[in-house]
Amino acid sequence: FGLNRDYVREIYGDRATELVLDEHASDRICDVMDRPEYYADIVQGIRRHLAANHSYDVRLRQLLDIVRN
Repeated sequence: FGLNRDYVREIYGDRATELVLDEHASDRICDVMDRPEYYADIVQGIRRHLAANHSYDVRLRQLLDIVRN
C-alpha cells in the first residue's frame, strides 16, 4: 500500500505497478476478485522477474564480478 510506482517497477518489474493500490484501491480489489487469472499472470511475471534479477544466484554472480574486477 502506498509504494512508489517507480520503486515497484524497479524491484518487481513493469507489470507489478498494476498491483499498487492508490485512491481507487477498492476498485482494484474488486477487479482482482473478478479477474483472478489476469492478476495471477502478473504475479507469475513478478516471480520470473525476481528470479532473473534479484535471486541469490544473480547476487552471487554480481559479487564475484566485483571481486574479480
